Amino acid sequence: MAVGDVSMPQMHAVKGVKIGSAEAYVRYQNRRDLVVFEFSPGTNVAGVFTQNAFCAAPVRVCKKHLEMGNPRYLVINTGNANAGTGTLGMENAKATCFKLAELAHVEPFEILPFSTGVIGEQLPIDRLLQGLQPALNTLNESSWTDAAEGIMTTDTTPKGASELFELDGVTYTITGISKGAGMIRPNMATMLSYVATDAPISRELVQQLLKDAVNVSFNRITIDGDTSTNDCCTLVATGKANHEIIDSENHPHFAQLYEAIKSVMLKIAQLIVRDGEGATKFVRVTVDGAASPASARKLAKSIADSPLVKTAIAGEDANWGRVVAAVGKSGAQADRDRLTIRFGDMVLAENGWQRMLGFFQNPDGSMPAWLTPERQQQYREHWDLGVHGACMFYAASPLVPPRPDGSADELQDIRELSLPDEMLHIPVPVRILWGDSDLALQPALLHGLEQWVPQLEIEHLQGCSHWVVHERPEAVQRALAEFLLMPGRS
Repeated sequence: MAVGDVSMPQMHAVKGVKIGSAEAYVRYQNRRDLVVFEFSPGTNVAGVFTQNAFCAAPVRVCKKHLEMGNPRYLVINTGNANAGTGTLGMENAKATCFKLAELAHVEPFEILPFSTGVIGEQLPIDRLLQGLQPALNTLNESSWTDAAEGIMTTDTTPKGASELFELDGVTYTITGISKGAGMIRPNMATMLSYVATDAPISRELVQQLLKDAVNVSFNRITIDGDTSTNDCCTLVATGKANHEIIDSENHPHFAQLYEAIKSVMLKIAQLIVRDGEGATKFVRVTVDGAASPASARKLAKSIADSPLVKTAIAGEDANWGRVVAAVGKSGAQADRDRLTIRFGDMVLAENGWQRMLGFFQNPDGSMPAWLTPERQQQYREHWDLGVHGACMFYAASPLVPPRPDGSADELQDIRELSLPDEMLHIPVPVRILWGDSDLALQPALLHGLEQWVPQLEIEHLQGCSHWVVHERPEAVQRALAEFLLMPGRS
């Protein structure tokens, strides 16, 4: 089940793009598993692909065909990745291009083939080829949602985003779809993604724009840390919205166009994470104040890929020590004494634990003499490991203070709370050392304790505050020795 809102938005048609689909029975029964895109003449197309050394046969064909010119058609099958299929796999990828070229009356290099699904099995090429004409027969401008469904594998939901915006009286459209739920990590973690705009962008700029937008969207997501053999992202610019070519970043329309394309790509990239296999949480890692953008990416990736951080989040355990460890192992420049960690709006660590160290302050705001720089560092090192155990003391308490916005019924429940005697009665010998100057736990809290602790000894430490162990270590050591060595104790 996907995390959060993954509903398909209104998918605006892109002038110059038609989409058809068919049930070719590549692997599945009674579902779309073959999709064809058709682009109008003059369309500029760019692609980025997986960096996996064992890329699939269709990826290799796509790269070669893009070098030869602009494609007119894309053909995508699901159910079979045509990866790890050797020479026959290459022949099947080429055969797909030749057959579609014959049917569409174009050259084979004007076809880009894509496959996704099971690795290591040969394409049922006859069934795939027979599905091409039925897919062509359904070509139209408004089938983006059908296409999103037709490229799904282990996805639980189709994924798409679409935007319209106007500049100087020109309305631009950007629409995109993607698939992917597993084998997701940066470089290049797009699985399959297709984004189209009717903006007139030069071919060189389309490629650069795609690369830049991918680096801040698809190359920033991770689920399981694996990179597939078939990952790709394609950007298509039909030029049907305007006659003035955008061929430079200095063009007055470029900046807003880039932001809109990036926005669409980011939305469909995040949909992949929300629909990740086994995902129960959607987490965004934000790094501020890094030495450089590259350093920020390295830090964020180390945190996002950490199994310990993932388990802490999955278990809803705000153990920021794991984040500290991920930062430390990242290899990026980082200053622990300036580190601030937030989970949402909750500040967990700030400026080298300065907030935590503030709990030790004297009433006048000064630090006690016992809290030397060496002792502060010892505390920091232990807090870096996590303070979950200490916090659970409070979480486990059956005594729940009233909330400011609590109902009258809740308040009455708290007033009537009654704990059974066995939860309060302590039948073993107990010795308490209590600082009489403790502002947090005042001596009056000891009154009546004998009722519940019959074998009770109390030693009041005059002039001692909350931090008994640090302020009077000799008294603590003596009391422990006396208590443990008392005859009859074991």
